[in-house]
Amino acid sequence: ELKNMSERLFRLILGLVLMSILYCEWVFPSYQLTIAFLSPEPIGLWRFIEYFFIALMMFEAVTNWRLTIIITRLRYGSSYQNHLDDGNLSARYQLEAERILRLVVVLFIACGIVFDELWWLSWFVGFMLMLAGITSICPMVMFFRWLGFR
Repeated sequence: ELKNMSERLFRLILGLVLMSILYCEWVFPSYQLTIAFLSPEPIGLWRFIEYFFIALMMFEAVTNWRLTIIITRLRYGSSYQNHLDDGNLSARYQLEAERILRLVVVLFIACGIVFDELWWLSWFVGFMLMLAGITSICPMVMFFRWLGFR
């Protein structure tokens, strides 16, 4: 029995949260937020939440302190062993595919923010994360494992 918050559930939550942020930004664009230390000009509240989402994903990708593992260790103690961390030495690269997935998600969302022509990338990522959570099949993770990440 696996007693952990699964990556599947986390992807579903991430996809739903990202799509909710994008929808609210589209429907309610007039909410403004001024944070003096970030920018002298007001930014949209939903855009700020989107930046927080990117920062969370970037933190997880860089440190490998994933929320799924942190929540599970808080619930079941420090003796929890990640069932995915099998020390797969046959992998070509000793980086986890989940970390690379988070980096790609950050890159796609950031491109959608920076380049107005690529606005659809953020929506695409949200839908794909949601579908990966629903179906338990994430083609990006499968592709990164095929490339040699563990």
